[in-house]
Amino acid sequence: MVSAAQELIAEVGVGGFTVDAVAARSGVAKTTIYRHFSSGDELLIHTIDCMVEPFTTPNTGSLRSDLIAVYEQMVPVISDPTMFGMMMGVMAKAAVDPEFARLKDEFEHVRKMPVLTVLELAQARGEVRADVDLALLSELVEGPVVARRIISGGMIAMDEIPVVIDLVLNGIAAA
Repeated sequence: MVSAAQELIAEVGVGGFTVDAVAARSGVAKTTIYRHFSSGDELLIHTIDCMVEPFTTPNTGSLRSDLIAVYEQMVPVISDPTMFGMMMGVMAKAAVDPEFARLKDEFEHVRKMPVLTVLELAQARGEVRADVDLALLSELVEGPVVARRIISGGMIAMDEIPVVIDLVLNGIAAA
């Protein structure tokens, strides 16, 4: 059932995802699907969760090295056309459907934990000021990758990762 749902997302995207289509493709009755998932949205989020490998949480003892390692995991995922299309479809659906937005937020909370953990470890080591809002900082850390992909349609190249991390960590102020 989940593999059929994954194939469906790859072919028609989030916008074309329906329980009827999953049932037809998998040969499983809709009632069987609903015994496992309370809604089509829950099945969709579960399917996406199965498609995206969780990021590992590096702990090299250096915030810069850890963030570079996180980016090295993040960039290939957001660069993949299927994954990017899926991400855009999820964001579009979440913008108009409050229940789906809640499911998406729960999904993203788990997915963002490696970045937040890296920042917490760095803060404990004294590499990040104690007064810094780590949730906001995690968004600033992830922002350049997402912004480049969504706004300009480009991608951060692997050799640009250290430059981007240095900009995030050191800011843009003149010395």
